Amino acid sequence: MEVTLTTATPAPQPQPAPTPQPQPQPVAAPAPTTTVAYAAPAPAPKSAPAAQPVAAKPPVDPDTEEETYAPAAESTANCNSFFVAYGLSPNQYKWIQQNRKKAFPTVCPAPTQSMVDYIVIFTHDVDFYSVTMPTQVHHEANGFSDWAPLETVDSAIMSPSDANKSHHEYVFVFHARRGTYDPSAFSARRKPLFSKDETNMLGSHGGFRTVMDALTWIETTGASRESAQR
Repeated sequence: MEVTLTTATPAPQPQPAPTPQPQPQPVAAPAPTTTVAYAAPAPAPKSAPAAQPVAAKPPVDPDTEEETYAPAAESTANCNSFFVAYGLSPNQYKWIQQNRKKAFPTVCPAPTQSMVDYIVIFTHDVDFYSVTMPTQVHHEANGFSDWAPLETVDSAIMSPSDANKSHHEYVFVFHARRGTYDPSAFSARRKPLFSKDETNMLGSHGGFRTVMDALTWIETTGASRESAQR
C-alpha cells in the first residue's frame, strides 16, 4: 500500500497592520503683506516769539546830562593848537564832541596838560570868570591822572540845566606857552586875550556861538600868534 506523505504547509502568519502615517497638515498660505505708506507728520507751525516787554528808559535828569558824553579818542596829527575848556554847559560840551572835529579840525582838546596852548573859560549869566577857574590836576605814583581837557560847569555854582537856559553867554580865552600851563597857578586877575558875549534868546543859540567864537579866534588870530612866537 502506497502511502503518500503530505507535508503540511505552515499557515500564513498574520502581518501586523501598517502604522498609520500622520497626514501632512495643509500649510496656510502667508497672509498678503499690506504695505502702508508712512507720512511724516507735518511740522507744527512756528509761533512768533513772544514779544518781550521793553524796559522804559528812566527819565533824563538835565542836571546830570553832561555825564553821558564821553570824550572821543582821536588822532592829533592834524592839530595845530590845543585848548582846555572850563565851565561848559551840557549843550556846549555836546556841541564840541559832535561838531568840533568837522568845523575846527586843527583846534583840538589838549591830550595832556603839557600840550595846552589856550585856556578857554565859559560863564553863564555872569560876565566875570572868577567863579569858573581851572582846577588842579591830580596825579598818582601809579600813573593815574584825572586830567580832562573839557570840564562842565560846577553844579555847586549853577545847575547844568540852568546853564543850558542862561540868557547871556560869555567866553574868555587865555594863552599859555606850551609845556608851562599849571591850572593851580591860574590867576583870577589874569587878562584874557579874547572875550565875547552872546545873547541866548529864544530861537538863538548863544552857547554854541560862544564856542565857535573862541575856536574861530584860536584858529585864526591865535594860530598866527603861535607861528610868530615859534
